[in-house]
Amino acid sequence: EEILKHKIDCIFVSGGGSIIDFVKNIFFEAKRKSKLPISFYIIPSRIGSGAEASIASIFNTKKEKIIKTNQNFLPDGIIYDLDFLCKLDKNQILLGSIDSITHCIESLCSFNKNPYLDFFSPSVINYFLRRIKVKDLISNKDYPKNILVEFCILSYNGGIAQNNAGSGICHALAHSAEKITGLPHNMCISFFILPTLNYINKTDTQIMNKFDRNLAKTLKIILKHLNKKLDFSKIEKIISEDSKLNKLIETAKDDPCWRLFGKTVNVNYLKNAIKKNYL
Repeated sequence: EEILKHKIDCIFVSGGGSIIDFVKNIFFEAKRKSKLPISFYIIPSRIGSGAEASIASIFNTKKEKIIKTNQNFLPDGIIYDLDFLCKLDKNQILLGSIDSITHCIESLCSFNKNPYLDFFSPSVINYFLRRIKVKDLISNKDYPKNILVEFCILSYNGGIAQNNAGSGICHALAHSAEKITGLPHNMCISFFILPTLNYINKTDTQIMNKFDRNLAKTLKIILKHLNKKLDFSKIEKIISEDSKLNKLIETAKDDPCWRLFGKTVNVNYLKNAIKKNYL
């Protein structure tokens, strides 16, 4: 109501995924109630969530994640400020890139999958892997702007993949782990991406054949690097005990992303895939 009093014609938001999603709702309500046209621009302060290019808005409450989708959440423009992004922590950029890659992979596992995604999602990941060198990603040097551009493109396209099909069991497991441990979303995604790939390989090998054969190898190198830099022990403790792992999976089953997975999930296969990577 205060915003409308000022008769504004443009809203900018600069922030991470949660801030962006919050302002999407402010913009939507302002545009709906105002008699004047209002434009909307997003300046991401983090890379990877794809929130800047997504029709989804996710709110974290104490009880649950509230997920809304609306075409009107899409901005009129997105601005990637490389001078700002180059100051971000490198490990956070890597975590964000894994989130984007996960969006692309899971878009092909969703029952919402379409022929466009069969072309789009593998193209996004394969292009990224061709443009970067793994040794440069995990070096101690700061990322030059030409590499940051590749991360921005990956983030943007990951948001588009999510727009088309939603997410899947990796995101469901991550959301469950977030709720139990309080760890950030991108850390939880990174923990469960390899088990998810192993599960997909066991149940539908054709999907992974669409991606560059170096995808799994690249992810393993990045995750090995991140394991040295970040503390994943809270999640490791959960999966080390069957009762806690069962609770994690039961919580994940209630997540909307679980229901987007195109096939019935074989829980025993999934549990074995999770344990195989970390126990």
